[in-house]
Amino acid sequence: MDSRPYRIPRAAAVELLQDHALDVVETGLAFATTARRRGDECGPLSWTPEVAHRFRDGRGRRQGVVIADAVLDYVLDDAGRRSQRTFFIELDRATMPVARLAQKLRSYAQYHDYIPGKPNSGGRPAWRSRYARFPRLLIVLSGAAEHLLERRLADLRAYAQAMHGLALAGDRVCALGTTLRRLRDPGPTADIALPLLTENTAPVPVFAWPKTGGS
Repeated sequence: MDSRPYRIPRAAAVELLQDHALDVVETGLAFATTARRRGDECGPLSWTPEVAHRFRDGRGRRQGVVIADAVLDYVLDDAGRRSQRTFFIELDRATMPVARLAQKLRSYAQYHDYIPGKPNSGGRPAWRSRYARFPRLLIVLSGAAEHLLERRLADLRAYAQAMHGLALAGDRVCALGTTLRRLRDPGPTADIALPLLTENTAPVPVFAWPKTGGS
């Protein structure tokens, strides 16, 4: 991971980490509350915090790691038809520069495409040894006024769209952005999430895979 170019006082760091951890828990609780209301499956044991995923860059030279703030599993039950959604949760309290958030998007795309060179890998992407399907990436913003977070989401989408190769990952990596307030109310089944890697700019539920076209 990149080292910080600055240092902050210990007390301030502890407070930031506590607030961040609490908002990650609040994110999980928003899903659990929705599951309880709908009759889906998602509870306190449905998410795992701080999950590391290792990969190598496109040339296979530089090893990287992307650490999800949480990996969350959710089982939808639509009139008896059950389907599972798994999410990489990234929580940002308006402290990380948008450019670094976009780099995290790139890291998830690289992890998706990473195929280990080991003889027993079978030529399969590394993520297939851990997940049945590549999880959706959900970036959740908190820690500032809602209008500031909305502007931050728009800036993140614009930055990601401008990064070479990243926007092209939208057909294989579902990346969405929303705010913690929206995740609480109206909730993840409403149109609350902005697609970050597709031409479509219409908000969608976090359970949906956004269209790659503009309509």
